[in-house]
Amino acid sequence: MNNNELDNTRQDGSENLYEQKAGAGQDIGPGAPKGQQKLYSVGGNGMKDNDNLFTPPYYVGKSEYSYQAEDKAGSRLDFTEPPKKRRRGRGSRVWLIALAVVAIMIMSALAGLGGMLIVDEYFIKDRDDQQTTAAIGGNTEDTQNTPTNDSPMVIIKNNDSRQIETVTGSVGDENLNWPDVVELVKDSVVEIYTEKSSYVGRLVESGAGSGVIIGVTEDQKTVTIVTNNHVISGADTITVKLTNGSEYKAELCGADATTDIALLTITTDEVVTRAALGSSASLRVGEDVIAIGNPLGKLGGTVTEGIISALAREVEIDGISMTLLQTDAAVNPGNSGGGLFNKRGELIGIVNAKSTGDNLGYAIPIDKVYEIVQELYKHGYVTGRVEAGLKLEEGYYYVANGPFFSRVYGVFVVESKYTDKIKPGDRIVSVNSIEVSTIDEIKGIISKYSVGDTITIRVSREGKQSDVNLTLREYIPEEVKNKFN
Repeated sequence: MNNNELDNTRQDGSENLYEQKAGAGQDIGPGAPKGQQKLYSVGGNGMKDNDNLFTPPYYVGKSEYSYQAEDKAGSRLDFTEPPKKRRRGRGSRVWLIALAVVAIMIMSALAGLGGMLIVDEYFIKDRDDQQTTAAIGGNTEDTQNTPTNDSPMVIIKNNDSRQIETVTGSVGDENLNWPDVVELVKDSVVEIYTEKSSYVGRLVESGAGSGVIIGVTEDQKTVTIVTNNHVISGADTITVKLTNGSEYKAELCGADATTDIALLTITTDEVVTRAALGSSASLRVGEDVIAIGNPLGKLGGTVTEGIISALAREVEIDGISMTLLQTDAAVNPGNSGGGLFNKRGELIGIVNAKSTGDNLGYAIPIDKVYEIVQELYKHGYVTGRVEAGLKLEEGYYYVANGPFFSRVYGVFVVESKYTDKIKPGDRIVSVNSIEVSTIDEIKGIISKYSVGDTITIRVSREGKQSDVNLTLREYIPEEVKNKFN
């Protein structure tokens, strides 16, 4: 049979498989299983010509496709295509890929977790142990071998055990940094605590503030401390606490309410640090400063940094107009009386107030402080201050307004020391023809005059008004009077 005469052969490029049907009684091959036929595979050219043999044989069941071939003699051979091998579906392949990816992810996660546990066990734990040892026992070797199972693990550790550098500069140097400044001046700032008792001796209130050591006597026994008048005003006992924790009872040397300056002294055998006074006149807006004090009355030695925001800010405190330095260094209750220092470590102001706004703190210029301190140290008060000898209070009173009464706010006399023409209960209408309704207004007018000047005060009593001439006298604080009497 000629292979070229086969018809209906498949042209899809797959192997051609042929089955020769056996007639009745014909052998279909000794090796054929029951119900299957012996097949032969044909190469690219179909059947071989010599002896019409097919190679190699294999067995297959029934197929749904059949082909016929005709030899030269005209006889026909029927061929049946064996069933195709089942191809795996696309879905099966996707599932296999997905399962493989999941398996890889799980193995990766397990490997990562194992790595973390190893690092934590051998690297981090050993590093922490080494750091703890260095902190407690001092220096260790820079390179340390830490055994891990049978193989050594090398850990590189940098032990930065530098000692705190000693300040080589001194107050007044231009090249100081803030840590140097703090180290030089911090011991000059002290904590101040006050107590005030009622007339029966029962403690009714206590206070806290700050102060700055500005002077020491030649025998190193008496220490002079400047603070705010409002910190110690009315106190029965004043306690000064140094930075080393030592506490001393302080004596009031002098006070001035107008400038809010007070001077204290303590006696001690300790060597103390006193601040060096700078010059507030040479300050510039924008200059760096630090404030050191006792904020909240329990945080002694607190340091805050800022700049000079204004040099001559007019501020009214407790009814008294003051010209102060303004700074944005953080200032809180308890900072009052503390120091404001420049970059050279010089005291350039005494902190005395904080505004209700943020970053608004005020300090008394050191030039003014020095002037007042000289007066307080010599006399116990500032000479030349005037007073009218009147004890006043503010309150409401009623004025007839037709069939109704109007409530009006005013200033009333509680006590008059220098004249009987002014009685307790009188209302102050005006001072030198200037109408007044607050005590601060009266103080402001009187402060413009000198000791010995005469002023005219108009008072109202039982609906009638009258003028009283009053000679001003030098003001001496009651604390100072009591001290010398």
